[in-house]
Amino acid sequence: MQPYIPTKVPVTVFRSTDAGAPQLKSEAGSLKTLLKTCLVSGYGAKRGLGWQMHNETGNSVVFHFGAGFGLTVDDNTARTTRLGFAGGTDFSQNLNDPRQNSDGFGWHQYRGWILVGHAQAFALVLADTAYRRSQILLFGRFAGPYADSGSVCYLSTGNTNAYTSPSNIDSGSVRMRMAVSQYFEGNSQPYRAVNGSLNIQFLNQAAAFPDPLYQGYTASRVSVSDNLTLRCFLPLYCSYHDLSSLNELDNLQDGCVKLNLSNGGDKRYCFALDVTEWEV
Repeated sequence: MQPYIPTKVPVTVFRSTDAGAPQLKSEAGSLKTLLKTCLVSGYGAKRGLGWQMHNETGNSVVFHFGAGFGLTVDDNTARTTRLGFAGGTDFSQNLNDPRQNSDGFGWHQYRGWILVGHAQAFALVLADTAYRRSQILLFGRFAGPYADSGSVCYLSTGNTNAYTSPSNIDSGSVRMRMAVSQYFEGNSQPYRAVNGSLNIQFLNQAAAFPDPLYQGYTASRVSVSDNLTLRCFLPLYCSYHDLSSLNELDNLQDGCVKLNLSNGGDKRYCFALDVTEWEV
């Protein structure tokens, strides 16, 4: 099998500070409206990402990109939305961790949001909450080392149970689900998922920033593995350098923005999210 050479596609960036952008409020339906606006309808001069909706009922819906995998959204309570991973032609197959039917994605005193993505994948960040770390949701198809239509993943650092502080990205509480590879069992059961693990080099490093030699920063790509092999690469990078002196979502001048994904602004948890182009 030959290694896959991915194609880079530009991403669209939606921000809470944009004119006409939806504002996240402490009321039912608010997060669902935000996702619908960015993924489907767009606002101002920005078009939606071209995603589709299935079975929209009140504040509940499934967002999908036409490949049989979807993000379920149940947004019927204030400040806590239930999210899930579903599959099948009618998205009736629950692909969540069997121990948890859905995950909480709550927020409190966040300082703006950013949604970045394209027609097959997106990342939503609620920046720098009251717990001094950002909350991130990634969903969709991400390129891996081989051409595999099953490289669809669901990652959420929101608390899996209820409205409370988001989890550190390396915590066992982070929900990481990966669709089963199209090559597994001859693709006889295409709509299944397993727990994935994040591979994060440099996580415990916090060298001085800017780099004393190069005046920039070094970062490593975050990847996802299942229980068999490496599956995909995320548009997320872990910094070797301490970026905690920067504000959340500050431009890093290389097509990325800075994120903190740990409690208390821990300088070991500085990350960069690509806001220019992603691999497919």
